[in-house]
Amino acid sequence: MNSKNARSRTARQSLADRRALTPSEQDMQLLASYVRGHITLEEANDLLHQHGPFIIAICEYHVAVA
Repeated sequence: MNSKNARSRTARQSLADRRALTPSEQDMQLLASYVRGHITLEEANDLLHQHGPFIIAICEYHVAVA
């Protein structure tokens, strides 16, 4: 196999790998709903866990002031 074909195949695989790790538009809209306060943390996580192989877990955090 020549090097041009190998580079082309590597580039296509890299793009496919990147797409596999990118949240879907539906996931992003769901996260936006959580950030805007339209749904709770529990609702957001439940809905995200129902989507395909890509799972995003949102964790609650607290800011402590001394």
